[in-house]
Amino acid sequence: PSYVSDLIGGNTEIRNVASSFFATVHSYMPIVSKKTFYDHFLNPFLQRRADVAFLSLCIKLILWVPSDSAQGSEPQTVDYLAGKQYLAELESAGVFTVPMLQGRVLISMYEFGHGIYPAAYMSIGACAAHAFALGLGGERDVGEVGGRRLAWVEHEERRRVWWAIVILERFVGSFLSLCCLC
Repeated sequence: PSYVSDLIGGNTEIRNVASSFFATVHSYMPIVSKKTFYDHFLNPFLQRRADVAFLSLCIKLILWVPSDSAQGSEPQTVDYLAGKQYLAELESAGVFTVPMLQGRVLISMYEFGHGIYPAAYMSIGACAAHAFALGLGGERDVGEVGGRRLAWVEHEERRRVWWAIVILERFVGSFLSLCCLC
């Protein structure tokens, strides 16, 4: 939709935001394959997919810093609200892909990092359900999807997303349980 494409811009803008993402956030939460993102998702000869547009918006969102923003210090920015709305639209349309899940994880990280509770807790729970629906995690994730053997990069990306969800769930759950004790 136009409200998403206006926020993420064209391939040049997405490429600039992705460059910042891979230089910063990716170093401590490497859930998006740099090669896949640049080679496949930003290919100018392919039509932009809805799930990739969502991931691009979430990559932009996770880079937001309150002091650097013209929008002030309120974390419920236009990008955040657009991301949540687009997520609901994709979900209701039945889109369940790894790029969509990666975007969901980035939204959960954003909510946790900016103190948006209990949304952070609910978001990470939805990530776990989404991952489970895709067959990620545990013994079910055998490196095949629909009888097709996954490339090493795809399989590793799926494993990293799963472990990011596990780690975030532990952090968010522990943090909220400590907050409730106070």
